Amino acid sequence: MADETFISEVLAILLADGWHEVDQGTGRFIKYRLLDDRGPVQDGYAFTERARAGTSLCVRADAILAVRYEVPARKREANN
Repeated sequence: MADETFISEVLAILLADGWHEVDQGTGRFIKYRLLDDRGPVQDGYAFTERARAGTSLCVRADAILAVRYEVPARKREANN
C-alpha cells in the first residue's frame, strides 16, 4: 500500500499553463456540470486564484499535474 499524506492546505496547483496559487481556504473538490445541466458531471477542483484576486476557477481534477501543499503542524512536530 502506498504512503498517504494528509494535506491541510493546498498552496498552489500545477496546470498545463503553469503554477496557480490558491487563495487560503478557497480550494475544494467538487462535482460540476456545464451546459445547463445537459453536459456530463465531472470531478473538478474549484478555487480562488491569489494572483487574480477574486477570480474563481474550476478545473477538471485530472488536469492537475502537481500540488504544492502544507503539512499539518501536528505532523511536522511528530517528525522532529
